[in-house]
Amino acid sequence: MFRKLGVLLLLLSVGCSNPIEDILNSSHSAIKKVADSLQNYEVQIIYTQIDSTENGYVFNDHSFQSTPKNYFYPASTVKSPIAWLTAEYVANHPDLTIDTPYTTERDTLSHTIANDISQIYAVSDNEAYNRLYEILGRDYINKRLSEIGLKDTRISHRLSTSNADVAQRAKTSFYPSYEAPTFYPSLKPDSQVESLSLNKIKKGIGYIEDGELINTSKDFSKKNYFALEDQHDFMKRLFFKDQFKPKKLLNVRPTDDIRIKKAMVTLPRDANYDNEHYYDSYVKFFMYGDNKEPIPE
Repeated sequence: MFRKLGVLLLLLSVGCSNPIEDILNSSHSAIKKVADSLQNYEVQIIYTQIDSTENGYVFNDHSFQSTPKNYFYPASTVKSPIAWLTAEYVANHPDLTIDTPYTTERDTLSHTIANDISQIYAVSDNEAYNRLYEILGRDYINKRLSEIGLKDTRISHRLSTSNADVAQRAKTSFYPSYEAPTFYPSLKPDSQVESLSLNKIKKGIGYIEDGELINTSKDFSKKNYFALEDQHDFMKRLFFKDQFKPKKLLNVRPTDDIRIKKAMVTLPRDANYDNEHYYDSYVKFFMYGDNKEPIPE
């Protein structure tokens, strides 16, 4: 339903003065079902038409019900800024690259940031994200994202792990002898995540926790927060650097910039994943939806 909406936005945008409104007025059954009951779906949409000119690019922005005041759970979208932040982190250390092997207390294996980034974009790997989270730490992540202008973003926890929001970080060591700092100055080992004060911060009428049904709304006030506007602007910063002041951009090595952008479009089979389980469109719902057929070259 939502994936079809995204495709239609792309197909119908050219020549439309108000593309989102035009599409939401469509008689298409999937769109009409949502448009006729917007209060039940909490839909937020941002669409930008990008026009090239002699002087660069012009952004023509359109939005629908998009406001940072209304919370939605960002899920795996938080992995992208973490991937880029870690590349910037090693760029600030002359002895490190994204290919420098490192170990972490999370497991007994040797890893590289390059491989973690590949796993994040190929199959949305949670443990790869968690390892990078350990390297950076909550405080550094949020300080840096705020510095480049993402004011409605708060990354507070790891994903799919029992110690998700614990401030204490697993020890991380890069080969041969560089140890990532355990804490940044403004983060204490026992610091707690502050509660967000946003609309619609409680969701649903029940949820499962430790295999048990809890018959109440789930409180997301201490969860990750990545407002749609910030997600949209972050992507602009990655691909349209000349539209922003240097201090609002991440300082990633040019070669890493190219490699990460290539990773962003890498299919699981190109990253050596089992194609039977990790089919081409695995967690890549935009345009291709949940179709498990091979994506054409």
